Amino acid sequence: MPNTIDLFDSTLRESKPEVHADMQPGVKIRFGTPDDLRQWFSWRNGQPFRSERELFGTYTFVNYETAIAELSHMRSTLWKSPLNFLILLLLNRRVFYTIPLLTDIAGDGYCYDLIRRRPYYRFKGERDVPIPTFEDFLRFLIDYVQQESTNGAQSVEERFLQPLY
Repeated sequence: MPNTIDLFDSTLRESKPEVHADMQPGVKIRFGTPDDLRQWFSWRNGQPFRSERELFGTYTFVNYETAIAELSHMRSTLWKSPLNFLILLLLNRRVFYTIPLLTDIAGDGYCYDLIRRRPYYRFKGERDVPIPTFEDFLRFLIDYVQQESTNGAQSVEERFLQPLY
């Protein structure tokens, strides 16, 4: 995976230099975190909160601190509001073990499932779309960034996600 991350880094730097320049330096994260996530956040630690430099006009890279805070907040509903916790557990239990990676302002986008240890696409109100491996996710991002200016990023995203539904 390091070679794929390096390829994505160079592709992002060349195709979307304003987004690449907005990204924060990588961070070391705690032991016990899946290798994919450790490598992702050691590569770059997302973008500043509420960055206006979006990838594909919609998504921003989530930094590690924000991702962990979101996860902790969801898990804390057990103690703060047990009824809400039960509702979330019944309707969307994945939120209790999800790390956001690349999301839009509504929280939709690409996340990492800590139990299945793979990324997936989340769009509220629709079924989550699992991505087979982190390598596949990175290859998709490379293709997405390269094709955005020529064919339109949405068509790349649709081609990638459609067979996974």
